[in-house]
Amino acid sequence: MDGGIYMEKDFLKTIVQATGLPENLIFNELHRLAQERGLQMDNLSLEELRSLLTYYLRNELVKAKKAYS
Repeated sequence: MDGGIYMEKDFLKTIVQATGLPENLIFNELHRLAQERGLQMDNLSLEELRSLLTYYLRNELVKAKKAYS
């Protein structure tokens, strides 16, 4: 999957901070998800990051829904 635009670490940090979620948790989860998909955190495209964040948030919402249902 190639989004064409690759991010610098500072940009990735800015995006993680913008989520408002605990930075260490998000970095660790994104790293884990990237590894599962054979992606390199220091060479993610914007589209790959978008996909990882979407996957992470969707799974967390499903967990929350199950916990409160």
